[in-house]
Amino acid sequence: MTALAFLGLLLVASYLGGFVVGGPKAPARGLASGAGVVLMGFVAGPSVLDLVSSDSLELFTPLAQVGVGWLAMDAGLVFGQVLGRRVRLPSALWGVGVALLCAAGVGGALWLLWAWLPQLAAASLSRGERWVLVLGTAAALSETTRSVFRWASQRYGARGPLFDRLTDVAAGDDLVPVALAAVAVALHPLPTAFGTLPLGAAAVVQPVLGWLLGLAAAVMLGRTFRLNVFRGVLLGVALIAIGLSVRLGLSLLALPFGLGLGLATPRRHRGRVRRRAISERFLLLPVLFLAGAMTSTDGPVPWLAAAAVAMRLLLKLLTGVGLWAAWREARPAGPALGAGLVSSGALSVAVGLSFALAFPGTVGAVVLAASTLSVVVGELVGPASLRYALGRAGELHEAPAEPTSAASFEATS
Repeated sequence: MTALAFLGLLLVASYLGGFVVGGPKAPARGLASGAGVVLMGFVAGPSVLDLVSSDSLELFTPLAQVGVGWLAMDAGLVFGQVLGRRVRLPSALWGVGVALLCAAGVGGALWLLWAWLPQLAAASLSRGERWVLVLGTAAALSETTRSVFRWASQRYGARGPLFDRLTDVAAGDDLVPVALAAVAVALHPLPTAFGTLPLGAAAVVQPVLGWLLGLAAAVMLGRTFRLNVFRGVLLGVALIAIGLSVRLGLSLLALPFGLGLGLATPRRHRGRVRRRAISERFLLLPVLFLAGAMTSTDGPVPWLAAAAVAMRLLLKLLTGVGLWAAWREARPAGPALGAGLVSSGALSVAVGLSFALAFPGTVGAVVLAASTLSVVVGELVGPASLRYALGRAGELHEAPAEPTSAASFEATS
């Protein structure tokens, strides 16, 4: 496939994304995540049919960088909101804790595998590169996508106390992959005019720089919201943030995520900014296709990815047992509740693709393969398990709930 034909395919995917993922007046169609698009990209990529060559994928690296950065900005814009309402802080803290537990388990499993298996030692990764691999894979597999709850709400009218708490968990855990990605990138010293920044400062400065850019952009909008002015400002600051991330070797997740937070910080135009800025439905399918096409199966990559995803599945099941024991609302759902939290989505793939672009070779390949495999496994396990658990809790209704206008501009990370 030529580069021009591949570009046409991505444009068609972008157009169809507006219908498949949904919009302000139309509910989402198809699967709860983009697993099908990931598999299509993988089959068409160099690992299987080679319809899309490695040279063509390299030509579209800038497009992948912009897509990842924009998805991260969308996630920052809606952080603290879920299905048109504010996230409840106690449940969001549960989400952070669950994500940290999952990240620690996945990272620890990979580190032990690397230490015990002589076949992996032959890959000759330095200690720093192994840390990047561990942190990147942990970041990619730590979150639960909120899109599966949007799917349950629109398809089956899911609503109730357990559903609300679970959606808060999925919304609150977005912080963990962004923070881990910033730390992983900060392991490579960041030079400045004042010398090399220490690890903690280098990790913190990335989202803070993005937040300052977003706050400046929000101030530039003035007292009256003008759509044409907003579009120009948004495009400018988004490309600046993505360009700074690429040029300075910063995280393509942390800095744009901070940009989204900064844009949504002032109250004056917050609602309009969120409604007008969210464009994930047009970017999601091309990014998923590129991620699938870039997924490699060379050397130890598939084995490490499979081990990481298996550990994630085990930890989610154990997490479900803990939530079942701790939450009174979860008792009717049963101890298998955690299987409904296995779904991963756009943010996980964005993490994998950002590491594949920033760390070419074994490190980036493992993180990307783990993220794409997690999307596929999550699609097979998560939605059906969530539907079963909510059905046992009596929180599914025959008449599907109509999507609200507030939920229509929410990112499906």
